Amino acid sequence: MKTRVLQTERANFLQLYQSLPITVFRATVLGIGVLAIFGSVLPLINIESPNITGISLILLGPCLAVWAFHFYIIYLRDNPEFLIGERERKELLNNFDYVGAQALSSLESRKSYQPLWQALFTKPAIESIFFRLGLSKELLIEGFASAPSGDAERLAKTAQSLAAGKTADCFDLARTLLREPGLQAFLKQQKLPPDTVEDLVSFYQARYKLSQHDHFWLPEGSSRDGGVARSWSISYTNLLDQFTEKIPPQISRRVKYFPFYGREKLVEQVVTSLNKIEGQNILLVGEPGIGKKELFYSIASRVTNYQTKTGIDGYEVRILDLQSMLAAAPTVEQLGPLFQGLFRDLTSAGNVILLVPGIDLLLATEGAGSADVGNLLTEYLSHDKIHIIGTITPAHYVTMVQSKSILASKFVAIEVGAPKGRDLEKILLNSLPPIESRYGVFFQLQSLLTTVQLSDRYIKDKVSPKREIDLLEEIAASAHAKNTVFVLPEDVMLVVEQRTKVPLQVNEKEQKTLLNLEEALHQRIIGQNRAIKLVSDALLRARAGLSTGKKPIGSFLFLGPTGVGKTETAKALAQIYFGSEEKIIRLDMTEYADENALSKLLGTDELRHPGSLTVAIMQSPSTVLLLDEIEKASDTVKNVLLQLLDEGRLTTNFGKVLDFTNTIVIATSNAGSSFIKSQVERGAEAATTEKQLLDQLISERTYLPEFLNRFDGVVVFLPLTKAEVKQVVLLQLEQLKALVKQEKGLELEIAPSVIETLAAKGYDPVFGARALQRVMKQELETAIAREIIAQNPDPGTKLVISSL
Repeated sequence: MKTRVLQTERANFLQLYQSLPITVFRATVLGIGVLAIFGSVLPLINIESPNITGISLILLGPCLAVWAFHFYIIYLRDNPEFLIGERERKELLNNFDYVGAQALSSLESRKSYQPLWQALFTKPAIESIFFRLGLSKELLIEGFASAPSGDAERLAKTAQSLAAGKTADCFDLARTLLREPGLQAFLKQQKLPPDTVEDLVSFYQARYKLSQHDHFWLPEGSSRDGGVARSWSISYTNLLDQFTEKIPPQISRRVKYFPFYGREKLVEQVVTSLNKIEGQNILLVGEPGIGKKELFYSIASRVTNYQTKTGIDGYEVRILDLQSMLAAAPTVEQLGPLFQGLFRDLTSAGNVILLVPGIDLLLATEGAGSADVGNLLTEYLSHDKIHIIGTITPAHYVTMVQSKSILASKFVAIEVGAPKGRDLEKILLNSLPPIESRYGVFFQLQSLLTTVQLSDRYIKDKVSPKREIDLLEEIAASAHAKNTVFVLPEDVMLVVEQRTKVPLQVNEKEQKTLLNLEEALHQRIIGQNRAIKLVSDALLRARAGLSTGKKPIGSFLFLGPTGVGKTETAKALAQIYFGSEEKIIRLDMTEYADENALSKLLGTDELRHPGSLTVAIMQSPSTVLLLDEIEKASDTVKNVLLQLLDEGRLTTNFGKVLDFTNTIVIATSNAGSSFIKSQVERGAEAATTEKQLLDQLISERTYLPEFLNRFDGVVVFLPLTKAEVKQVVLLQLEQLKALVKQEKGLELEIAPSVIETLAAKGYDPVFGARALQRVMKQELETAIAREIIAQNPDPGTKLVISSL
């Protein structure tokens, strides 16, 4: 490969030009030039000095020539493609900028990429990329030195192809190198996804090019506006000017800095619909924060800059200020005429595309005896000069538009989905610079990836990308408050923990608890060894990060008679996993047995009738969901629960998606209790009892096989024996002793005979341990209260209960 090519010669000259002697020479010429200009203008200020003026004029010419040459060199430095024609491009290195050409020419040996990377690191932007990765220059060069080198000419051709016909730069070369197997292995060793690292390089490349060329005096920085004649084609419209804001062609600059990644097909779909005779009015359907307005800005940029190559090129694009309009017409009676006037202006203008953000707010103004905004929309949307793009939530689209066939027929509904994967990461990369600048912090790439992962897993009250952008803002604010500059993954985890109240990092204390989880549960649950093991194993897998995040953390069906520990197990799980017994949603499924069960559970309207489960899970997405007496629920509700268990999500009747991937679902059932008791009395083994019980429940069609199979485990809770009831007595006595000591400062001592009496009276084959709770309250607590009132003991006194 030749090295004596035009680009390397230019690069060598630029290095020489920036050397100290020439820099001193330029500074000297600058000083002489300034003095020469001053000497040349002396006659203009009535100072006669012919000698000075003459010398100044003689020196001024050479100085101007030197500085003209200097500005030429600056232009040549910033525009490496200058005077590089087809003939020059036949030499491969002439297709690169100066740094890229020098870097390739430095690859004299094929044993290592090290010289090539050292050359690339002379570019500060390249060094910044790996600073973002959290890797030092020394570590990188050491790692790259161990990676075997490939063919230099092949690398150059690949980088040239990445440039897509333009002059390849050091970023294209870096992207090419990152695709080499040896370097990909190095990145994976550092736990950095190679594809994401390549996206990071592309991000820096785009930002670098914008900073170099996005100037108003350059063609790339200007926008077409159609000239004076364009404005003549637009009628004067009073209401349109009063309640809407014009989007200028310069919106393209915003779109360049915040591209609409991964959803270009949506832009094309909207442009196509706007050009149709029918369907030129569009509803962008999506949750708040999903990117509907950014989609509109992308469309506005193309339309105002004549880039759609369709009939709508050059149209005026405006945004309706709905709040101002509603403030000007506080009653629906006033809104009707104002709305009609606005549409008349739109029709008169005839070349306006109007965005109505939150069009559901406008439709919500309808009411009995008031102006029907929906009918007004239906009337005017039929006009071929009306082009409206409205944004609306899925729930409101269903209730306000889809339910009205005539109104729905006037719109083309386009669903705007949330960005995912690499597209989401690219959006967040573009959102980082203003956040970092605002708070004076710096996010490593791993911190950004951790934000994406944890927000998707644990934060369900918003949608991407707003969910992640808001979280980045919160993390940055937290780091700034702590005077932390570099945001690490641990900082991200801490903020998410504080926000969700879900422990994400397994500390030493929790590690001990998890490894002894069965023992911890048995401190509260007596017996039920199989149930405790099944549940604790599922919890252990989830805390180790082995859960998929696409189903609930765990789902269990607890079968057995009342009072055997089913509900207590759910409370214990809430305490151990989520940190509090309060982190539990308890629904009595007997309330969801009628034909309106599904509406009561999930709701029919987001604001007026949201549904009990909808409200509860949105308020507490990380929780134990306890479904008591699941056999009483209607078949419709059971069928919906299949989706919950299978996918970890439910969709309400008004389009709201509920997320259950951070819940532990426990359904309890008393079905088959008599069969369980009879099996225990016969001395049947637990495994045999469980199998026969399930067969009976399926044959009786209490539960369908597909319903039972959706649970991670179906566990039979056996009736408590007398010995186990005594253990329950001892467990509850410890809790009672702690309560008495905390409240009264007394040491409570219970005689063995009292314990035996409590166990005997509390044993009930029908009601299980619930009978014991009643006995403890009615007899033991009453006896303690009597002694306290009779003795009025001082704190620290031992209070002995020897009989009931």
